[in-house]
Amino acid sequence: MPTTLLKRGLSREHLITKIDTMKSTRRSFLKSAGALTGGLVVSGFHSASARGLFSEDLTSRTLWAMGMPVRYSVPPEASSSIAKSFAAVTRIDEHLSIYKPESAVSRLNLGLSVADIDLVKVCKAARQFGELTEGYLDVTVLPVLRNLGFRPGELSPSSTSHIDFRKLRVTDSDVHTVGNVQVDLGGIAKGYAVDEATRELRGEQVESGLIEAGGDIYALGSRPDGSSWTIGIRDPRNPARLFATVRLTNSAVATSGGYFDSHVVNGSDASHLINPKTGESVSHVLSATIVAPSAMTADALATATSVQPRAQAQALIESLKEVEGVWIYSDGSIFVTPGLRDKITLL
Repeated sequence: MPTTLLKRGLSREHLITKIDTMKSTRRSFLKSAGALTGGLVVSGFHSASARGLFSEDLTSRTLWAMGMPVRYSVPPEASSSIAKSFAAVTRIDEHLSIYKPESAVSRLNLGLSVADIDLVKVCKAARQFGELTEGYLDVTVLPVLRNLGFRPGELSPSSTSHIDFRKLRVTDSDVHTVGNVQVDLGGIAKGYAVDEATRELRGEQVESGLIEAGGDIYALGSRPDGSSWTIGIRDPRNPARLFATVRLTNSAVATSGGYFDSHVVNGSDASHLINPKTGESVSHVLSATIVAPSAMTADALATATSVQPRAQAQALIESLKEVEGVWIYSDGSIFVTPGLRDKITLL
């Protein structure tokens, strides 16, 4: 949660290079058995074969929720613990999906006051992240997303006057909105679901495993052999390849990028990443990857720093304890925060 992120001194050391100068990797990763998930690839336990075989020290299972595959990779003796964890993911999907007309968030968007614990927790966090990012994480962009064709629903006049996370009112027991705002939790709820799934695994005494949902991953503990988990970050200009790997233990990572979901609007390419200040699609960041203590934090900050001005995004992440980031920009440059340098390998 944002309230646990403490300030630290800003480092001015930058690591900037050009994608074109990086060594190309010979490895390609196939879109089979969930081998590619969002902007991240779990490395070090997948076989690169077409059959997508896994190493013997892990059991992997892929289930479907939130409109995407949700993948668990745990030691064989922990495989029976997946069911309760996955039930948490499906519950959150039922409560927080705008694609389900009876969900808590859909009822909120009808102007109702809604008492739902998952909605309360995520909306409270959305308010906090909205303040932390100075409004660049704003969950009230739904009308703009609908008008651009990225979400279903009736079109309506949209402008920045209809985007204001502060009109989302949250108490300890319920949520309501004021004014003409509507909520989409796509930039934060997936991370929350991964965190809840991880919490359930821990409750079952599982100490090692991975949970993947779209571009969000939580690395629980270390691998069964004691080594760190290795997560590959996809190259947005060639998503079948990696541009880097990052080593994690008891940490979350999330990637956001316009290349995940884009189409032509009025003759121009548009991505689902919306600058809440302007109500317009942005494209200056090809990929934003955030490492954080929780998946919801990583998810929210990956979304926010995909639309923030580059210097502001970098300074924000450098100011937060236990949060790191790497960005690929449309001009071909990358930026890695100093605290991530000893955990990341550029390929």
